Amino acid sequence: MDEAELLRFRRQHLGRLLAEVQRDFSIRVKAKLAQRRHPGIKPAHTQVFASLPLAGARLTQIAQRAGITKQSMGALVSELEDLGYLTRAPDPEDGRATQVRFTRKGRRMLHDAVAATAEAEAEYASRIGARRVDELRRSLAEIVDALHIDIPA
Repeated sequence: MDEAELLRFRRQHLGRLLAEVQRDFSIRVKAKLAQRRHPGIKPAHTQVFASLPLAGARLTQIAQRAGITKQSMGALVSELEDLGYLTRAPDPEDGRATQVRFTRKGRRMLHDAVAATAEAEAEYASRIGARRVDELRRSLAEIVDALHIDIPA
């Protein structure tokens, strides 16, 4: 493999493209959430929001879903607790454990995130067309289904 092929590979393999679009998408949604009175949200916080089921979960479960260490997830959860989006409460199944849950403010932010996400998707659609964005979504959903990837409810 020559230098040009190696550079092309580094810029265009599927993992890299997905990561770059995900990074851009997170930045766009973060900016839109800031416009909706959620200025403290960082792109890294999306790992928490994407991995935390609406009913709540233990920190270890959230970290495992996000693919990061319990310590890293704990730091992100603490930041979001300080901002008022999350709370820790005793786990109803095991009083020794704690469960992370969305607060009312966190739930409001989720509703605002729906609109912010739609706006970010519309920006992509304005560049490549709504049909292609829908095709991309369907293709990614097929991969998620085929690989039996669990997306928290």
